[in-house]
Amino acid sequence: MTDSLPDATAPAWTANSLFAGDDITAGDHRATDWGSTPLGPVESWSPELTAAVATVFDSDVAMLLWWGSDLVQIFNHAYTPFLGTKYPTAIGQPAAECWPDVWPDMGPLADEALKGRTTHGTEVRLFLDRRGGVPEETFWTFSYSPIRSADGGVLGVFVATSDVTGRVLADRRMTAMQRLGAISTTQGQHPVTTCRAALTMLSEYESDMPVLMLYLDPVATFDVDGAHRLGSADNVVPLDDGRTLELVAVGKGIEPDDAHRWIADAHGTGGIAEAVASGSVDLAGGLPTVDGGPAVESVPISDIVLLPLRISGRTEPVGVLVVGTNPLQVVGDQYRWFLDVVASRLSTTLTDVLAFEYQRHRNDALAELDEAKTRLLQNISHEFRTPLTMLLAPLRDLVQSTDGSDRAAADLALRNAQRLQRLVDSLLDVARAGAGALALDRAPTDIEELTRACVDRFEGAVEAAGLTLDVSIDVRPSAMVSMDREKWTRITTNLVANAINYTHAGRIGVSLGRSAGNLVLQVSDTGIGLSDEDRARVFDRFYRVAGAEGRSAEGSGIGLALVTELVAALDGTVAVDSTLGEGSTFTVVVPAGDVSVLPPVSASAVAALESAVVQPSSGELEIHRGVRGDATRSVLLVEDNVDMREYLVGLLTAENWNVHAAGDVETALAYARSTPPSLVLTDVMLPGRSGLDLVREVRSDPTLVRLPVVVLTARAGTESSVEGLESGADDYVVKPFAPRELIARLRVHLELAAFREELLEASQNEATTLKEAMRTRSTIGTAIGLLMAANNCGADEAFTKLTTFSQHSNRKARDVAAEIVADFTRS
Repeated sequence: MTDSLPDATAPAWTANSLFAGDDITAGDHRATDWGSTPLGPVESWSPELTAAVATVFDSDVAMLLWWGSDLVQIFNHAYTPFLGTKYPTAIGQPAAECWPDVWPDMGPLADEALKGRTTHGTEVRLFLDRRGGVPEETFWTFSYSPIRSADGGVLGVFVATSDVTGRVLADRRMTAMQRLGAISTTQGQHPVTTCRAALTMLSEYESDMPVLMLYLDPVATFDVDGAHRLGSADNVVPLDDGRTLELVAVGKGIEPDDAHRWIADAHGTGGIAEAVASGSVDLAGGLPTVDGGPAVESVPISDIVLLPLRISGRTEPVGVLVVGTNPLQVVGDQYRWFLDVVASRLSTTLTDVLAFEYQRHRNDALAELDEAKTRLLQNISHEFRTPLTMLLAPLRDLVQSTDGSDRAAADLALRNAQRLQRLVDSLLDVARAGAGALALDRAPTDIEELTRACVDRFEGAVEAAGLTLDVSIDVRPSAMVSMDREKWTRITTNLVANAINYTHAGRIGVSLGRSAGNLVLQVSDTGIGLSDEDRARVFDRFYRVAGAEGRSAEGSGIGLALVTELVAALDGTVAVDSTLGEGSTFTVVVPAGDVSVLPPVSASAVAALESAVVQPSSGELEIHRGVRGDATRSVLLVEDNVDMREYLVGLLTAENWNVHAAGDVETALAYARSTPPSLVLTDVMLPGRSGLDLVREVRSDPTLVRLPVVVLTARAGTESSVEGLESGADDYVVKPFAPRELIARLRVHLELAAFREELLEASQNEATTLKEAMRTRSTIGTAIGLLMAANNCGADEAFTKLTTFSQHSNRKARDVAAEIVADFTRS
């Protein structure tokens, strides 16, 4: 390592000028006695060193500078929080002295940088003292860049350090939540058995949940005889309302009796009872840290979080999940949020598995309510799960990738997040309307400008669908009215979006006028129309027209019901005039409420309308080649959601599979019958006929019957899975899915199909060979019989004569025998 001599002509730096700044880090650097360090007084520092220091202190990014052979440390204020209790001693301290606990990992990378090579560290798990004597589990990435002198020697090292603890913990916890959501709730499985399976899985994430215990109400979970209680009869918690909770499940590494005693010896079981009574999450500390007790990296666990578990249909909690927190992690908002979600998912699992038992006890008075709830769950499941898939997978890819595809993935996630937000908002509005809580926010509004802004957002979708959009607005004498802009926007948006979705050809008409002091909005179309029965129910909550062939099968049955509620809140009415097969006209009449005050200019009321626009499918088969261009397998993808289709095409072509994508059953069948693919991957909910209809068609076609079919759906639950498999599907994958799992399943079915075809081909070849052998044997037998008769000899002598003829003529015995039989036949 070399260092340059200071430039005698350049003005000398001082500590005050070099470490300028009013933050505490700059001040402590100024106050450091640099003369007592290997670097010497600041005034003697080389231009290279002062330039490097100036760069560090001018940056808002956390930066660390190591200088000289001793790697003396200098850092800026953004880096100070990383040091924890090592600050301010770390100023001017050699790196090896500052980081003795992690130097085995950092030292070799620093040595490489001193040799002139830039090095990068992967994610490193470090236990750092950042909380005053308590180690903390952290994850870091490091980058070491050499600082060179004019002659090429290395003077020091720039250290770029990134604390990725938050991301690593978030990824790990997200995986845990996904796996918890996938726990089976098959009918017939006892609730306690399901919960134990969940805790066994969660125990694999011991860094986040080192201790797990579950207490449940035996009556609520159909365990009145206590058969599922773990350990001794004392492992129960009495509640103030007379109920009891029993310990039914624990995580790995702790015995039930020890677990219960650990809590009871500290505070008794009152904390658990209080959590049930209050129904709120509680954090209890000060648990005993006895030898051999629960610990993480030899650090005893002393705090627990008590999480009440609720199930649908009951106000009081039915149990408590006890989680011992990791003493090496900060129990902050993110940690608490993760545990809250775990408890919520476990509550959902309990709800699902108990639903089978509760079904027998529901009375007839709740039958209609149950049917409506079931329709709700089925209809909105697709709308919630599909955008959730679009959030999880692209965002996960974005975190892991560093190429230019990040922008596209982020745009996809944003688009679906907005769509999900819109659905949630609609559900909330419907709920508020049912409770009579829809509040009005009237304001002076240019109703013509607002209505045009709403309609204009649909121009792209209308053009892509090949439709004509006619807009006619005449609100004379004045466009100024008193109106709740958000509600008017939602009304207009839902009606136009509905018209586009159910119109395959022709026009969409939007008109706005006045009549007898009212505003009259009409949205007409030349779409599929409504029958008399459907017209009477089209505004009912969660009602969807059976078999309606829209551009997309997506929808929750909320849109028109919400229009009704919003119009009613504006003291108006909505009606529909429709003829099946010809089209529909929706008419909204609301009081005008004229005003003369000009409204403030704002686009907020229509800013999020893009997510409401139906993205139409082209209706044609799309062809996508595998990434390497030499694919030998092809997948027929049937999916009407444009975003989902594009995402799946990317996954499949990345495996070097050719993909033929269709948006409906008829297009898919036409292609499959003309050019059978290697595999079919289809969504269930499609415009027109469903994906299950496609499966049945494939299984009934002799040319396609052996074709593997995988069903992809957002409808979860045992009944949906059974229906899909009974229709003939080879596999049933529920959204949101893990991309790797989907690809693995498809690859298995492709390999099985190829192996099956090979076996069938081999079997056919074997049968052909056997038939030929049987014919040869029959011919030889006939020839021997003729020789026996002609020569008055036995079978052995006749066979000898046949073989002799064969050898002398140098022909096969089969051919000689055939000639003997033919000669006899001719004679």
